[in-house]
Amino acid sequence: MYIFYDFETSSRHLIGQILTYCFIFTDAQLNTIDMCHGTIALSRLEIPEYGALLTNRLTIEDLQNGETEYEAAKKIFHYLNTCIQKGASKLIGYNSNQFDLSFLRTLLLRYGINPYFRGRLANVDLLHMTQFAAFNNPDTFPLKV
Repeated sequence: MYIFYDFETSSRHLIGQILTYCFIFTDAQLNTIDMCHGTIALSRLEIPEYGALLTNRLTIEDLQNGETEYEAAKKIFHYLNTCIQKGASKLIGYNSNQFDLSFLRTLLLRYGINPYFRGRLANVDLLHMTQFAAFNNPDTFPLKV
């Protein structure tokens, strides 16, 4: 069982804020079991980077009606714990080792929540698997340069 996830953020740097999140819990055949997603209201102390808004295509109006960051942190932690209890063992993202996982851990730590789930949730980054497939199968997985 797996949990796929992705975030849109206000910055490339960890001082930024998660703006939207989505977690999809699947079985071993990748059938969706459950989903958790939401929008986090922009903090009064946060000014989103211009490039981030261009990339994620969110407007300031979109970010005024979301849940608080604290509510989102509790919701995400509860959701991940529930998925772990149902058998999830892998948290899967794309380029997540360098980006999303750090934002998730920072969000949870900011509110005093342990982000390590007692070692029961391993992180898998699909970027590395994609690179491995491309480098080892150049005829069937051509790179466009």
